[in-house]
Amino acid sequence: MAGLGMSVALAGGLTVGLLPAAATAAPARADRTVARPAAASDNAVAAGSCAITRWANKGYYKCGTKVLDVDWDKNGTTDETFVVAANRTIWHTWRAADGWKEMPGHGRADNTGGWARIANWRAVTVWAGSTSYCNTFKSGKWHSWKRKCG
Repeated sequence: MAGLGMSVALAGGLTVGLLPAAATAAPARADRTVARPAAASDNAVAAGSCAITRWANKGYYKCGTKVLDVDWDKNGTTDETFVVAANRTIWHTWRAADGWKEMPGHGRADNTGGWARIANWRAVTVWAGSTSYCNTFKSGKWHSWKRKCG
């Protein structure tokens, strides 16, 4: 597949790319549970949270958004799950994880997008408004959110 360094076409014809973090967004806590935003003035955001449990990891995501269950090895079981919290932070967990973890790169999003596995790297996308952003897992770690994968 030529040109993968420029973008990745996901199932359903989606082309990937991701959102840099807004400097003013309040981060969620990274512990066994994806916490609702801590600020008492953020009740409207917290009220829009729905519970989710993957493996033994309970957390909260933005109601009405897509829970992205990913089968990286295509064996019919979920290997990793990605969600967008009510405060727009992006979280993931997997079977061996000790809880939900905020994705590296401090991205913010309105919804999850899709995923792809190409050779020895992985990619997930999210949507911020009408723009898609991508984060890639290469060399054993997740990287920054970008408008194009590669």
